[in-house]
Amino acid sequence: MSDPCGREDLAGFRFHVAWCPEDETYVATVAELPSLSWADGDRRGALCGLERLVERELDNMRQNGEAVPGRAAD
Repeated sequence: MSDPCGREDLAGFRFHVAWCPEDETYVATVAELPSLSWADGDRRGALCGLERLVERELDNMRQNGEAVPGRAAD
């Protein structure tokens, strides 16, 4: 299945999007980087925003010589 945001390089990462009734917004999280999240009024916007953030974080980790978290096993 292709990624709705067009980021095939993040295949295997475990993304989750949930509705937050208190804030009336969708919140996306990713299991491999639990400190990151993205909120948006649209479910797809939350997912795509988090994917962009994850890509930047992974690039920063690589540039700084940090270990990049592994992807979930299929």
